Amino acid sequence: MATGEFTIPDVRTGRRVLVVDPDYDTLAALAGALRSRGLEVVLAADGRTGLDRAVSSAPDLILVDVDVPLVDIRTFLEILRGNPRTSSIPVFLMGKGDVRRLPLPEALEGAFGKPFQVDEVATRIETLLSARAVARDSVAPDLQVRGDLAQVPLADILQVFSMNRRTGTFLLSLKASASEIAMRDGEIIEARFGPAGGFKAIVRMLAETGGQFQFVPDRAPAKGSLSGSTEALIVEALRQNDELARLSPELPPRQALLYAPRRGLPPAPDDAGREILALCAEPRSLDSVFDQSSWLDVETALVVASLLRSGRLTVRSEGIPRVPLADQDGMSHLRGCVQHARRAGMPGPPRLLVPVADAAAASRLAGSLGWIEEFAPEGTSFDAAAPIGALGTLRLGEAIDLELTVIPADPRLRPAWMPMCAASVAALVIAPADDEIAAREAERFLRDDAEVPVCIVAWLGSWPGAAGEGDLHAESFETPEGTAEILRAVIGRMG
Repeated sequence: MATGEFTIPDVRTGRRVLVVDPDYDTLAALAGALRSRGLEVVLAADGRTGLDRAVSSAPDLILVDVDVPLVDIRTFLEILRGNPRTSSIPVFLMGKGDVRRLPLPEALEGAFGKPFQVDEVATRIETLLSARAVARDSVAPDLQVRGDLAQVPLADILQVFSMNRRTGTFLLSLKASASEIAMRDGEIIEARFGPAGGFKAIVRMLAETGGQFQFVPDRAPAKGSLSGSTEALIVEALRQNDELARLSPELPPRQALLYAPRRGLPPAPDDAGREILALCAEPRSLDSVFDQSSWLDVETALVVASLLRSGRLTVRSEGIPRVPLADQDGMSHLRGCVQHARRAGMPGPPRLLVPVADAAAASRLAGSLGWIEEFAPEGTSFDAAAPIGALGTLRLGEAIDLELTVIPADPRLRPAWMPMCAASVAALVIAPADDEIAAREAERFLRDDAEVPVCIVAWLGSWPGAAGEGDLHAESFETPEGTAEILRAVIGRMG
């Protein structure tokens, strides 16, 4: 692990069960019995959906039928065990007949033979989860801390843990974003708040009110990007939030678009101004400016306010302009391409996969897609360690949809790609010009190993020396027209 880098441990409720079974009566009966015992239940009717939901919902236990469709049971279990996010989840098999005849690998907790008494199964599951919770909490009851930030402010919690020289990671569920703070010997050494890291993340966290927290002891990197005492970081973060509140009347709404018109004005006098003007060469929301700026939020706010006063920036208060994906004839063609590409026997809409580096990249891509009239966002939040899930759906008309889903680009997580590829008709690898080897390897895996019918590489910036004939040259995903052009090109290849 690189210096300053850390990942979020799996955060589970301790009471969430995933049931994967093709029989809807079984799903309904188990769901009712488990929920009546206060357990949270997630359901899936096939192996592909089950694996998707195992990764995205982080269940505490999985019940799966041995005859689950789309993904055979051995592959299902291999993918679960091969993915670091699901490898430790206990799994029970269900199946018809004698339980002893079920394929029961040593890694499984047990099995239930069908038909079974639903209440007996639910009782056993509840008992197991309760026992695991007691065992977990008894390991170090003085260190296992969870709580509500509406009752105790985050700044106070951090100061208490600092005085006690604790080492571990805070996992925060805030209204705006899932977040994390790593602490070693009572000092904050790293933080992450959505796309923001380091001190910028601390400032944003302390501006939030409400939410939940969990402290995971002894889970922190040796070093991070932050230095100085925890008290000093908190005091400065609170001061900057006060300054941001003072500047707020001078700034437009967070979703308003900022634009730097090219009309012969003198250049900005400092580095921060030049950077923000470059970011706003195409219309960009104020939220995006804060996320993309290399400066702290208070510095960015000061510069934006100054540029607005000088006329170097203008505001489009109507928000992000949405453009049609194509004209009437073009939409008819795109619908035909998606229909042609649909895989027989696959439930749900066909899927376009996009490998991304991290949660910030997934969020930026979702923002670009938000410019398209036909795009319906999913509203998914992504784990910084392994972003995976649906961005949203392109509604092409005549009941023809195309689901856009991100998967983690990290080669070590490729076992998690396979269930996502089952219903995928195409993949789009977005690659910088200097990363040709990684892009080609991802393309080869998706095309040859995962058997995705269409795999396209879209190069950002200059063409690489060995660009293939089927590659796209993506000048920018930062404009509505550029995003629509890329989508039209990708869907057109499906035909």
